Amino acid sequence: MNTKNILTSIALSGLLAVSTINATENKTVQTETQKTVQNNINQKTQDIAKNKRDSLENDAVIALSKTAEALKALDDNDSDKALSLLSDAIGKLEIVVTAKPDLSFAPVAVSMAAYDVITDLPTILEAQRVATHLLVDGEFQKVREIIEPIRSEMVVTTTSLPLATYPDAIKDVVPLIKDKKNEKAKQALQTVLSTVVVEKEVMPLPVMRAQMLLDIAETKAQVKRNKVKQEELDELYGAAIYQLALAEAMGYGDAQTYALFATEIEKIQKETSNKKANTGIFDKIKDMLTNFGTSNSSNK
Repeated sequence: MNTKNILTSIALSGLLAVSTINATENKTVQTETQKTVQNNINQKTQDIAKNKRDSLENDAVIALSKTAEALKALDDNDSDKALSLLSDAIGKLEIVVTAKPDLSFAPVAVSMAAYDVITDLPTILEAQRVATHLLVDGEFQKVREIIEPIRSEMVVTTTSLPLATYPDAIKDVVPLIKDKKNEKAKQALQTVLSTVVVEKEVMPLPVMRAQMLLDIAETKAQVKRNKVKQEELDELYGAAIYQLALAEAMGYGDAQTYALFATEIEKIQKETSNKKANTGIFDKIKDMLTNFGTSNSSNK
């Protein structure tokens, strides 16, 4: 399959919203399961966003705003206003440092973004194969065209002020303004504003979906069931493993880790075959997925 065909396949898969639950599953059950999984992901996303917003340091947010306003005041040659704004910023940061002396980074902004291509495993594996050959041939731009759309993740970006350096850096600008060295003061303030720390948390959506599917499976496994209900339960296990296979193929972790996930799910499936689950049988895989589900990267 060439580059154009791969891109077309990915795009069509996204437009058609191909089901990630086993195709043999009863359509009604499948639809309800998909709705439940998506609703749970939406709720989890909202909870994460709220927790992040609640963690913002309002005084630090004001301090950052005052710093930017001070730079604007210097652009307007209003030194008095700049000094007043920086004084306010220093005061706000002192409040933060006094209230939380052990806090190294004060969160001042948070944003969330979702990237989700709905495709199938063969398409991703074919994209891997072609991209690998193109990379060997030095066709970097063509590789980018192939791999860039293949992501399924929630990205939480948090911007923070480094409290070990930011307050003192602002204080160092004040003498420059008082000495009428506004150009140097502006350069210094621009440097200060560039020292914010940006941290990105990447949460693979297929891993989140696998977690939600196993949550549903855990509930179903706790009750006595007939053959049809057992088949539904087995399909949930298969769907969870498939989601983890998608995550592995997209590069969210190494193959060995995903093999451990699959092995643990297969153990649970065997243990719950035609009988009620023992209490706590799902705890290990839930802990494994929770601990794995988030990766961090920082830009300073």
